[in-house]
Amino acid sequence: MISSDAAEKVQSALPFWVSFLLIPAIWLAAYVGGWWVLILPVMTWYLFSALDVVGA
Repeated sequence: MISSDAAEKVQSALPFWVSFLLIPAIWLAAYVGGWWVLILPVMTWYLFSALDVVGA
């Protein structure tokens, strides 16, 4: 069983780890090109906005 202190640390660090999802998105946009390049600003805009809501 995980302690509440450890769970709190994981929960507070989760938004920073979610930003690593941008790395595969960058590779996808670079490989496929075209309209997929727009996934980066859209992903960052909505992903980080959602993280602000969750973290608040």
